[in-house]
Parts: sequence; structure tokens; C-alpha cells
Amino acid sequence: MGIVLKSSRTLIALSSSLLTGMLAAMVLVGWQIHNVVLISIALGFITMKANTAIAFLACSLALYLTLGKYRPYAAWPAVGVGLIGAATLFEYSSGNLGIDEFIFKDPYSVLYPGRMAPITAVNFIVFSVAMLLLSRGKNSVSLFCCAVLGLSAFFAVLGYAYGVPFLYGSGQYTSMALQTGVCFLVLAWGEWRPAVTVGCWHSSGSRGRASI
Repeated sequence: MGIVLKSSRTLIALSSSLLTGMLAAMVLVGWQIHNVVLISIALGFITMKANTAIAFLACSLALYLTLGKYRPYAAWPAVGVGLIGAATLFEYSSGNLGIDEFIFKDPYSVLYPGRMAPITAVNFIVFSVAMLLLSRGKNSVSLFCCAVLGLSAFFAVLGYAYGVPFLYGSGQYTSMALQTGVCFLVLAWGEWRPAVTVGCWHSSGSRGRASI
């Protein structure tokens, strides 16, 4: 029973990793070929920025690495994700670092072209912290970060569903794209499963040692 449960958690995390990576790759292809549907789902919707898609690719890799013997190496792409988020927040507060349109020019945004939303940047930092903790087996705080990430993404998607822009952004800054919210939801669910698995493993180990 325990093996089946653990396998199902691994499958969920793996599926989340692959789905996030595929969505991010499709967005990057959309920027390359200037396909509005791929980068924003529909005309008039907010576009997922290229930097956001690149960060999601790193998120996908980090989550994948937590599933096997390479768990400690998940810290490397996680750090990269956190740095992208931190650099974006620095740009909003202190000035342009030149990373927003470093790869692709953004002709679709008038306000801060190529720059991800502040909430998106914060979510990437939260994901980064969660993965760093998870890669070191510190699952309790990692689970809290997953909950924060999932809640933020849920409200963003809810805002699109019910037409409440306040839930996914601000008129003063770039807002979160719909597919960005979906990707964060998928990541939060996928990240929650290995974190729970780690917690169960440690609990079982503790009981085993206590019974010896």
C-alpha cells in the first residue's frame, strides 16, 4: 500500500514537471514565431513573458530532480528561478537591468514590456525557497511555501474566471498571465506531493528507530 501511494505521488510530481515544461516551451516557441495564441491563449489576454517561460523551464527541471537520487542538485535550477524573481523585483524598485527583453522583444505590452508581474516574481522566489528546503529534506516549511504558491495561483485563475483583475495583478504594473497562474497551480500540486512523501519517509524512519 505504501509503495503504491509513494508511486502515485511520484507520478503526480513527474506529470506536473512535464506539463509545466511543455507549457513553458510552447510559450517560448510562440515568442519565436510571434504566435499570440501560444503566448497569451487568446487575443486581448495578458502574455506570458519570455523570462517567465524560462523560469518555468527551470522550475520543471528542479521538480524533476527532486524525484530521484539527484535531489540535492535540484537546488541549482531552484536558485536560478529565485534569482530571476529577485532581479525582476529589483527592476521594479530600482531600475532596468536589461533582462526583460534580453531574448525577445515584446511588442504586445505598453507597460514594462517583457517584464513579468511582481506577483509572478514573488511566486518564483517562494518556489525557489520551497525547492531548496525540499532538496535538503526540510519538508514542513516547504509544504507551507507550496500552500502559499498554490493559493496565490488559485486566486489569479479565479480572477480570470470571474473577471476580477485585482486578483491577478495591478493596473500600475504588469499582471499575471492566465497560463502563468495555471503553471503555478500545477507546480504547487506537483511540489506538494514529493514534500509529503519526504515527510512520510522521515516519520516512518523515526518510528523505525524508536522501535529498535
